[in-house]
Amino acid sequence: MISKEDFEDFMLWSYPTDIIEKESEDFEQKLVSELECLLNETKSITKEALKEYVVNLPIERRKSTTQLFRVLTGISRINFEISFLQLVNLEDNEYHFEVTPQKNSKNFSYFLINGKERTAIDEQGIAKIVQDEAIAILLIDYFSKKNLFEILNLFKNDLDYGKKFLKILTKFDSKGKQAQNRGKKAENMVKEKLVEYGLEIDVDFNTSDLDVFDQVSKKLQVECDCGKISQDQVNKKIEEMKKHIKANSNFKRKSDIVLYLDNPSLLIQSTFYTSDVASIADATADELNDERELIEKGTSGTGIEIKLIGLIDGPGLAITISFTRVLRVLNAPNDFFQIRTVPTKLRDLIHKSNNSLPIDIEVGIYSKKGDFEIEENDLIKQLEQIYNSKIMWKNEIDRWASRNKISKDGSKIKTNPIRKDIIKKYLILDLLIIQSQSGMNKNIILPGNKSVDKEIFRGFIEKTYPFLKDNVDNTLDYFVENKEIIIK
Repeated sequence: MISKEDFEDFMLWSYPTDIIEKESEDFEQKLVSELECLLNETKSITKEALKEYVVNLPIERRKSTTQLFRVLTGISRINFEISFLQLVNLEDNEYHFEVTPQKNSKNFSYFLINGKERTAIDEQGIAKIVQDEAIAILLIDYFSKKNLFEILNLFKNDLDYGKKFLKILTKFDSKGKQAQNRGKKAENMVKEKLVEYGLEIDVDFNTSDLDVFDQVSKKLQVECDCGKISQDQVNKKIEEMKKHIKANSNFKRKSDIVLYLDNPSLLIQSTFYTSDVASIADATADELNDERELIEKGTSGTGIEIKLIGLIDGPGLAITISFTRVLRVLNAPNDFFQIRTVPTKLRDLIHKSNNSLPIDIEVGIYSKKGDFEIEENDLIKQLEQIYNSKIMWKNEIDRWASRNKISKDGSKIKTNPIRKDIIKKYLILDLLIIQSQSGMNKNIILPGNKSVDKEIFRGFIEKTYPFLKDNVDNTLDYFVENKEIIIK
């Protein structure tokens, strides 16, 4: 159970704004450009003129023009897709729709069928078939009943007014689609950090979501191959998980991020909300609880540890949903981190799983004298000093050397000077963590209810790590700008 201090820390480090505002701006600009093109290139707003304009556009432009019509007439994406599916299906043409169950899922996919051609019912698919003039007429008729002609004629007389008004409409339209994308955006932000730390996509962690059952089964087999458990234990645990899944109506979960792919230790689920809808928190907690129970079913009694970690963030969860519901979400996984605590708390969670990152070894190498090579025994001492963990650093050095993340020449361990700026940055952050103390009474605030006195830290660097003294202020500014530390 998280403590009052843990919850206060969660509140302080919650991401305070919507993480996909930039995507909304891109969408807005795209529609403004389409409005300008349409009004400049059509002499009059008639059914025939709009049909000719639309069918002669390339597919991506047809898609964005259809989105323009939808936003101008106040139709949500979901409502438009189902309405147009029904409209095309009921008209006297070559198209009819088909429902297809998705593999290993309770969901369905919807297609328009024309002979052997199948078109998905989404904005891309609709843009594709609108090249057919008969379908284009259906599209124009559909929007004309929603006052599209009147709106476009109004804007044709005052394009600047139309562009300003469209910007307002776009912000409202984006909300529904954005709600589906926030978790994925948060996940991708974490993955970008993992790459900076030296990990590789689809080697160390996954691109697409991975089935939890499969990852727990892989972990069991890895530990069996190492002689830590027997094959009979593996088989028994796999059967127990299958029974658990069946007993829960074949409920299956997929992990957003798996660390590491060759030996799963942390299964990460991403949840980012700006909403104040309480049921969202309840559903999230239920899903996380179900996933944790499945992992526990597969590992209990084996001595094997896989942690379910929540990437739990967003102003909605931090402030608008009831305290009780937020606690349910935070307590559902084994632990959690936030976007702003990836360089601190997630890295610590990785270390606690007895794993490391290439950046850790690089920091250890550079920390001795500001050089890019070090004796292996000295490196191990540096790593033990910086990262207070039970990691077998000799094994981790060999691990990353075998992947060419560092080089090993006899007893000499080297890193690439090309990564100097990244290494310096994270060495300074890690030294901040070492120097931090519990309490918020100092002027540099770190996650975990810790703080550091800025002037004392500068003095520490000048005395102990003089090769870093010219980088301290710029590095602190970088982490402040990225909201990963706070200076008050």
